[in-house]
Amino acid sequence: MKLNLFEVNKKQINQLDEIINNFTSSRINERTFNEMMKPVNISFSVEEGSRLLSHVVCESFDSYTQQSQRYVAVGDNAFVIPQEIKGTEFEDRYKNLMSDIFSFYNEMTMEKEGELRGRGSGPEKYVQGIPIEDGRYILPIAATTNVLVTMSGEKAINFVKLLKEHPQQEAHDLAYDFINSFEKDTFKTVLDSLSDTDLKDQEVIYTHFKPMFDKISKDEIVLFDRFHNPVHRVALGGVTSTHSKPPSVVYAKWSAEEADARAEKISNKVLGYGHESIAEHARVSFGTEQSLTSYHQWERHRLKDEVREPFEKIPINRKVFIPPTVASNNEMYDRFMTTVNETKYLRKELIDAGFDTAASYLLLNADGIKVITGSNARNDKAILEQRTCNCAQWEIRDRASAIQELLRDNLPYMYDRSGPRCTKGKCPEGELTCGQTVQMRERYGYFGPAKK
Repeated sequence: MKLNLFEVNKKQINQLDEIINNFTSSRINERTFNEMMKPVNISFSVEEGSRLLSHVVCESFDSYTQQSQRYVAVGDNAFVIPQEIKGTEFEDRYKNLMSDIFSFYNEMTMEKEGELRGRGSGPEKYVQGIPIEDGRYILPIAATTNVLVTMSGEKAINFVKLLKEHPQQEAHDLAYDFINSFEKDTFKTVLDSLSDTDLKDQEVIYTHFKPMFDKISKDEIVLFDRFHNPVHRVALGGVTSTHSKPPSVVYAKWSAEEADARAEKISNKVLGYGHESIAEHARVSFGTEQSLTSYHQWERHRLKDEVREPFEKIPINRKVFIPPTVASNNEMYDRFMTTVNETKYLRKELIDAGFDTAASYLLLNADGIKVITGSNARNDKAILEQRTCNCAQWEIRDRASAIQELLRDNLPYMYDRSGPRCTKGKCPEGELTCGQTVQMRERYGYFGPAKK
C-alpha cells in the first residue's frame, strides 16, 4: 500500500503549526483543531492497497473515486498478503490459493479475440459467456485497488481515528503515512495524539447491532424503523418554511379526519415547486444482505447513516451470491464453488489459528454482508432512479427493486413515484439504453410530462 499524490496548502499548515507551538497542548483540543482545519483542503491517492482497506476508506468519505472492477480487469498477483501471516506456515498456502483464484478469474472472463472487456460488453463477447462484472465475484477483497480521496481538513482527525480503530495492520500503516505527509512535527504530534482519544469500542457496537443483523436474510429486506405518519413530517417541513406560526400550532388545528389529506396537499404543493428538501423528513431504516460486490456499489452513494457487519464476524458457512452467467455454465459453476469452498476452508484455518484479521482478506466479492441503512426519501428516490435502471448491475438492481417495493408498501405516498429515470422522461443512457422504456413504465409507472 502506498499513499501518493498528497496535496495540502503548506502555508496553512505552517500557520497552524505556529499557533499550536504558541499555546499549551491542553488548549488544542479536538474541536479547536477541527475548527482551524475547516478551510484546509486535502487530497491524496491510496494505491495498491487491498479492497478491504478501500472499504474502510470509502465508507467514510463523500469525495472519492475508486478503480472499478466492473471496468478494469485485475492482473495476476494483484493481491495483498496480510502482515500477520508473513513468515508463517500459512503464507505459501495463501499465495498459492490467490494465484489459483486469479488464474480462474482470468480464464472465466477471457474475452473473444478482438473484443474488449468492460461496461457494455455482454456475455456474447466472452469465451465462457461470463462478463467481467460477473467474473469479479470470485475475487477476494485482498485484491489490490487504487482510490483517490479529497476531503476538508476538518475530517483529518476522524480519518486517522477510523484507521487506528481498524484491526488490520494495513489500515494502521495508512494512518501514519497520512500523518507523516504533513511534514511539520508539532502538527503531526497533535494530530496523532488527538486521534488517539475516544476511539470506538467495536465489540460494544457489534453486540448492540447483532440482534438486528440476525433478523436480516438474503431473501428479505427488513424495515427496522419509520415515523408513524411520514407524510405528516414532510408536510410539517413545508409548514415550517411557509408559515409565520410555529409548526406545532398549525398542526394542532388539523383534525384527525383531515390530517392525511392536508399533509398530502401541502407536500404535493411544496414538492411541486421543486423544494425537495422537505422529503428528507421522511426517514426509514432498513436492513439488507448483499454480496461485497453489491455493497461496494452501495457505498458509492455516500450514505453516512449505515452500519455493516465487521468483516471478521461474517460467518464461514454463509451462502455466497452467484452471478446468473456463472450459474448457467456447469463447468464454471463447479469450479466457482470449488474455489469458494477452498477459500472458506483456509479462512477457517486462519481463524482457528488466531489470525482473524488476516482471514478477512480471504472474503470473496461473492460473500454476503449484512448492512443496516438509515436514509430519507430524498436520498432514496435518487438512489432508486439509478439502481432500478436495467443498465445497473444485476444484483444491486434486484436489491433496489426489492427496497423500492418495501418502501412503496410502507410509505406509499413518498415512494409511489420512485423508479428509474425513464419513468420521468427520456432515457438518459444514450446508446447504452436497454431499449425497454415501455416495459419499465408499465412496471413502475410514468410520472413525466404528457406523452405525445
